[in-house]
Amino acid sequence: MNKILIITYYWPPKKSPGVLRWYYFSRYLPLYGYKPIIFTPLNSKNEHDDKIDLIKRKIFDPSDILSKFFKSNINKGVLSSSNSIFGNFLNWIRINFFVPDSRIFWVNPSVKFLKTYINYNNIKTIITTGPPHSIHLIGLKIKEILNINWIADFRDPWSSWDILLDMKPSNRIINKHKILEKKILKNANKVIVTNSNLYDEFLNTIDKNKLEILTNGTLLPIGKKKHNIKKFKISYFGLLNKFRFPKIFFNVLKEIISKNNDIEKDIEILISGTIDTSIYNYLMNDSILKSKINYIENIEYEKTFNHFDSSSLLLLLLNKNSTNTTPTKVFDYASSGTSVLTLGEKKDKKMDLLLKELSLEKIISYSDKISIEKSILKSYQNFKLKIKNKPSKNIKKYDRKYLTKKLSKILDYYY
Repeated sequence: MNKILIITYYWPPKKSPGVLRWYYFSRYLPLYGYKPIIFTPLNSKNEHDDKIDLIKRKIFDPSDILSKFFKSNINKGVLSSSNSIFGNFLNWIRINFFVPDSRIFWVNPSVKFLKTYINYNNIKTIITTGPPHSIHLIGLKIKEILNINWIADFRDPWSSWDILLDMKPSNRIINKHKILEKKILKNANKVIVTNSNLYDEFLNTIDKNKLEILTNGTLLPIGKKKHNIKKFKISYFGLLNKFRFPKIFFNVLKEIISKNNDIEKDIEILISGTIDTSIYNYLMNDSILKSKINYIENIEYEKTFNHFDSSSLLLLLLNKNSTNTTPTKVFDYASSGTSVLTLGEKKDKKMDLLLKELSLEKIISYSDKISIEKSILKSYQNFKLKIKNKPSKNIKKYDRKYLTKKLSKILDYYY
C-alpha cells in the first residue's frame, strides 16, 4: 500500500466538524490502496483504529492557556457576541501576536521530527489540512527541505475568512496573512477546497489545473430506522455564535408557540453544539423558549442521524458575512429526507444550486419573518399529516466513501 502522511490539528477525541473530514477519508483510503498515517497533537485520550497509524506529538498552544485561565471559548472558534472589553482584548492578543494562529509554535518542532520520519519511511506525499492554517506552514517547510509531493486542503478560507476579519486586524496583519496564503497556494502541488466560491477566489492566484473541489460529505444510512415521531421537533446542530445567531427565527417561533396551543403542546427544540455564552443566556432566560429547548452540548456524530430522522424541521445556518464556506451539516441533513430551513444573509447562487440538487428549499434571509413563519407552519402541518420526504438521489455523490474514491484519484497522480 502507498503511504500517505496527513498532518491535521483536529482528530478524535476532539469534537469538531474539522475532525470528520479526514477521519473518514482515512478510514476509507485503504479501500483504494492507500495507507494513511496521521500526524496530530498529543491528546490525553488515545483513539485506536486498526486502519490508521497515529503519530502524536506535544503542542504548545497559547490559546488553550488563555481559554483555561480566562474561562473563555477562544480556542473553539466562538467569538463572543457580547462585544465586551475583555472579549475584544483576547481577540486583539490572538490576532496581533499569533500569525497565522496560535498553533504556530507547533510548526518548527513538527518539521524537525517529520523530515526524518518521512525519509526513513519512504513517504512520497503529504497532506496538510487547515484551519488552523499554521498547519500548512509545516507542509511548506517540508516541501522546501525534501521537495516532496504536497497537497494543501482548505476546509475554510484564509485571508478572507470572516472569523479573521471580524477581529479587525490591521492592514499590516492582513498583508501578513495574504503573503503566507499566497506562498501556500503557489508552492503546494495541489490545493483542495470544499466550497465553489472559495475555488473561484483561489483562481485569482493559481491555475485551475492545480485546484480541486472536494466537498465535505455524509454517511449514507445502511438501513433506515422507522421513527414513531410523537413530538414536533425542530433541531439545530453546530456552532451558535455571532456569525449565525437567528434571533428573528427564535422570535417568530415564540410568536407561533404563544398563538397556537397545539404547537405549544407538540413542540420540542433540540440544540447541540458549542454556544456563545450570551446567546445561551438569551435562550435560557426566555420564559417561552427555555421550557421547550433541550440543549445537549455534544452528541456523537453517528448518533446525530437518529435525531435528523426524528426531527420535523432541521435548521441550517449560513455565516452572515461570507459565502465561501459550506456547512458539513447540509449533506448530513439532506441524507435524512427531513425538511431543512436554511437561513443566510448574503445571496449565494451556488449554495442555492446545491440546495436544489439536494431537493432542499432555497436560502431564506435571517430577517424574512414571513418566509420563516411559513416554513415552520408547513413543517408542522407535515408533522400532523405524517408526511416525510425521501432524500434526493443526488446525495449519493456526497457519500464519504464515494468522496474518498475521488480523493484517491487525486493521489494516483503522484504514484
